[in-house]
Amino acid sequence: MLRPSEIFTEQEKELARDIYYLASQTYLDILNPFAKVDVTRSRIIRWKDKLEKLLNLLED
Repeated sequence: MLRPSEIFTEQEKELARDIYYLASQTYLDILNPFAKVDVTRSRIIRWKDKLEKLLNLLED
């Protein structure tokens, strides 16, 4: 039986962890009325870039 963790490479897993972390931090920033908009924006940009990298890896 093949486990889901064996399907993905370490690089794909690392990108997924980074995306999860950045997305959760962004969510918390959105809920926080005192969060800095520029920090939230930079997290979204990094999250988007990492997501694009992951999608490119999964296409190969």
